[in-house]
Amino acid sequence: MPPDSASDASDEAPSSPEGSEEPALLYRVPIHEWDESDQPREKLLTHGPTVLSDADVADVYGPLLRDLDKEVFKVVHLNTANVIIGDYTVSEGGLSSSAVEPRGVFEQAILDDAATVICLHNHPPGNPEPSREDIRITRQLAEAGGTMGIPVHDHLIIAGTKHTSLAERGVID
Repeated sequence: MPPDSASDASDEAPSSPEGSEEPALLYRVPIHEWDESDQPREKLLTHGPTVLSDADVADVYGPLLRDLDKEVFKVVHLNTANVIIGDYTVSEGGLSSSAVEPRGVFEQAILDDAATVICLHNHPPGNPEPSREDIRITRQLAEAGGTMGIPVHDHLIIAGTKHTSLAERGVID
């Protein structure tokens, strides 16, 4: 850090424990603590956009998607350190569906040099359970991503304040 810049020692990342191969992470508060006054983009700037779990993605993007009256399918782009480098809205549909094609999901991921992606969409009626179509498209996207070298880490369904991870359900290998 240049000598003329103001720095606060409390903002510096703690060092990793001796012998630990995992990098130290700095969070001022756990990313899972979300309240109505937070704004998702501000959360990324405050906490750092590193994704450690499906809950991290749901905490950031859930507030954007949960109150919409139409289904929206987004893709979150990650680098090799699982840091969010961008996101992209693939499609906006009706009350119960939105059209999703693998080329639409991976085109922008390639342009952003994404190492991996996380897909997510909302269920406006509020039911977080995946439909047959959700499972089918997730498998199709995971297969396409594997072929292209851009793995799909997860596909989340946001429904109100709840979310479902299709990776946790075993839909993605």
